[in-house]
Amino acid sequence: MTWVDRKAQSSINRAKIAILDFSAVGVKQKEIVQHYSMPQSTAANIIRRSKEKDGNNELEKCGRKKILSPRSVRALLKCGRKNKFKSLRSITKAFNQEHDKRISMSTARRILYENRMHNYVVAAKPFLSPLNKQKRMKWARVHESWTETQ
Repeated sequence: MTWVDRKAQSSINRAKIAILDFSAVGVKQKEIVQHYSMPQSTAANIIRRSKEKDGNNELEKCGRKKILSPRSVRALLKCGRKNKFKSLRSITKAFNQEHDKRISMSTARRILYENRMHNYVVAAKPFLSPLNKQKRMKWARVHESWTETQ
């Protein structure tokens, strides 16, 4: 899901909760449908499913359950920040050694990416050549007597 889809998903959940609230107060389905401009069957299904769950207003979430709790996700991010120059394999291994919950490299990569921690290859910094070393030494000797104001 992209960020926009998450916003849309949360607005849909808010609409479902509002429909259930209207229904609990005694507003008729026809009025709810007109207010939200949605099909009658959609509103009826939302209300029916709520009643089937014994009136519990918590909406059932679909999809696979999350492997890591928010606390474990924070621990993985901390492990990633602590070992930021290490490979994904070593970050995953370090996390698995410290925690009871075992995760795969793909899970670690997905969680790190979702939290804007991307991997990249660091640009190579060239060593100083002998000529550059001589030039630096010469410059330092010339400017040795300079003060902070110069």
